[in-house]
Amino acid sequence: MKDRASKGPFRLCIGCREVRQKGELLRFVKTSKSLVAFDLKCKMPGRGAYLCPDAACFIMAQKRAAFQRALGVSASARDLLHNVLKDLVTDMLARIFSYKERGKVVYGENALDKAQPGDLVLALDEVTGDNKRRIEEMRLRGIDVLEVCARRYMGPDEPGLLLVVNFKKDSYIYEEVERIRRLSSGGLAI
Repeated sequence: MKDRASKGPFRLCIGCREVRQKGELLRFVKTSKSLVAFDLKCKMPGRGAYLCPDAACFIMAQKRAAFQRALGVSASARDLLHNVLKDLVTDMLARIFSYKERGKVVYGENALDKAQPGDLVLALDEVTGDNKRRIEEMRLRGIDVLEVCARRYMGPDEPGLLLVVNFKKDSYIYEEVERIRRLSSGGLAI
């Protein structure tokens, strides 16, 4: 619901019909080929349609033919959600790897060995076996470990575990991981 104390702009989610701040929503536009495209940077020209970063809103938008009404083009919720997740994961990894140039990212198994309180460990794949136990121990020591099922949207050579040193909790990465987690929890993206 719109909070009068916060500053706009506000947009309406075409799925759940809830009004939210524009920055919280995902923007879609109609392309010249009469397709619906995800506008990651929110800078594509044309009329936009907005959805909450939640798989349930994609389902509601498809059931209500909301893209047809908003943009004049029908869209498959499954295909759109897959493209959104792929773009979000790619963008998140690009930003993380920019930290690598500054020596603030460690890949693979070394990420678990070098993590200290105040660091962030990203598990981009399902954590199993010995790593699961090690990650629980790390959480008890005050090390943030965020798990997001991103492997299917990544290349085969990308590492499954990343350590980002001295990362702030209010950063872009935390927001993006939460978005990706909410979007992938609806079962549509499989």
